Amino acid sequence: YLKNCNLIHNNSGAAGGAIYSDGGSVKLLNCAFKENTSGYGGAVCIKGGAVLDMLNCTLFSNTSNSGALYNGGGEANIIYSTFNGNTAKSSGGGAITSLGKTKLVGSIASLNGDTDLDGNVSVYGSYITNSSDNVTADTSTVTDSGNRIFSCTPNNGSYWYFYNTSDKASYKTALSTLIKE
Repeated sequence: YLKNCNLIHNNSGAAGGAIYSDGGSVKLLNCAFKENTSGYGGAVCIKGGAVLDMLNCTLFSNTSNSGALYNGGGEANIIYSTFNGNTAKSSGGGAITSLGKTKLVGSIASLNGDTDLDGNVSVYGSYITNSSDNVTADTSTVTDSGNRIFSCTPNNGSYWYFYNTSDKASYKTALSTLIKE
């Protein structure tokens, strides 16, 4: 369990640049992952039935062969989190590559290479710039080309934002009371 942590410049050769779990339970609250690298899951890798619960986290500028977050056979629940500027060098989504079950709720995935999301990902009420055909999204999810992203922490405000400079459209969602606490 990690709360209010910054995981920066970590490196793992095989998987999970900052966090790796094979069958365990991982809970992340208000954490930031920046410039981590690994073979699979530049920031986080889960597999072997591991369960990841991620709430109000920011993952940016992480690099791997397949996603900032790589789900290799676990269950990932990602809520009110932001993925921006991550890179998948060889395949999958730059933000998330999922071979397990992944839910993305009220989150932003923007400018993560050619594809933000790839694999078994269900998206609810989020903003994404692009995804593969395997990803399913509800009708309230917005897919658009994005240019800039702003991620605010509870200390600096209680909203997450996406701002598209080309059409000057702004998307804002209030955070729940649980996240503010």
